[in-house]
Amino acid sequence: MLGLSAAILPPSGTADTGQTAVVMVENLNLRAKPGLSGKPLTQLARATRLPIIERANGWIKVKYKTKAGYIIDDPRFVQVVAKGSGDGVSGLKQTTDQLEK
Repeated sequence: MLGLSAAILPPSGTADTGQTAVVMVENLNLRAKPGLSGKPLTQLARATRLPIIERANGWIKVKYKTKAGYIIDDPRFVQVVAKGSGDGVSGLKQTTDQLEK
């Protein structure tokens, strides 16, 4: 029975939480590991939508193209929405106006 269960479950670290991260700023760093010390893999543009794999310790593990990476879990930079719930960027102008103050 254990073999059957393993076949049904997704591989470790690739589970989909049913949530999406929406980038709220220009040039958000996507990192290979959680933390600020590592070199960014790439920079993500505003309104980029990323499926969330997991959230822990102030970081969000996301799927980007064919790879997984980490973005900071901070509402100033990322909005977390349920999949299929609107565009995820409503209030973007208000949020960016607040950041500029």
